[in-house]
Amino acid sequence: MRACRRGGGLCLCALHAYALSSLLPLATRRAPDPEVTHDLVNEGAPIEAAAELGPRYEHDPQLLALPLGLQIPTLRRCAPPLRRHASFWIAALYTDAYADAAAALEASAARLSLCFAAARAPPLPARRLLALKPLFMLHTLRASPLPLVYMDADLQLAAFPRLFLPHAWPSPRDVLIFNWQANVSRGRRLKAASGVLFLNKSAPAEALLRAWAETMAHPNNSLSADDQALDLLVNDGGWRHRLAWGWLPQAYLRMPRFARVEAVINHPGWPGRRRTGAARPPVLPRERRA
Repeated sequence: MRACRRGGGLCLCALHAYALSSLLPLATRRAPDPEVTHDLVNEGAPIEAAAELGPRYEHDPQLLALPLGLQIPTLRRCAPPLRRHASFWIAALYTDAYADAAAALEASAARLSLCFAAARAPPLPARRLLALKPLFMLHTLRASPLPLVYMDADLQLAAFPRLFLPHAWPSPRDVLIFNWQANVSRGRRLKAASGVLFLNKSAPAEALLRAWAETMAHPNNSLSADDQALDLLVNDGGWRHRLAWGWLPQAYLRMPRFARVEAVINHPGWPGRRRTGAARPPVLPRERRA
């Protein structure tokens, strides 16, 4: 995922560097679903079972610790009337320079009566903050009684995201994400844009986040893009077959290039961005022995 700066701060942006020259999905409709290897009810399997779903990876324990000053958001911050009827909720991570963007995202969620909470990130190097993203999702999902939708702080909701509702898919999904190669590969390979993720309250979803966080906490991946690391886990690490996946349509990460697509989640763009430098290709860490 590309790191973008604004006024010295960092926003976790939905566009990753190498996506700009890649093939776009061939249609605005949702691509055919990949094979689903198991069935899950919406509430998911017991989270304790996550330890049995997939390998653990070698990593630096210090990089797998939440930084001081970061408070994980919880559903309790949502107004009780909204919380009682919620089937999912939304969380975001932002820096001070993107407080206005996070406020705009919160306002867009409020207009649709959706539960939302954002966490302010402490001052960190840009790449460190990007590497922190899957760990932030993991802790937030663990603390949540409901499925979680992670959104980058510079996005806005334009319409109610019905694909996040229970029974919106032919069978339940552990993770929903935008896949640049969904149509090209018929769902068999992932080229992720990690600005929006639906994470079911399921053991497979938690196991993926744990593996993703451990991969980003490997010293060789300190300068790698988070979405490229996720691609590596899914395409080369066997994680495509461990989860029930769903590919989101362009409307759920609507960018200027998708001008004719009616947005559900919009990427309006914020001024003053500059790149943090080219990302180093990630490596798949060795599996850790029990």
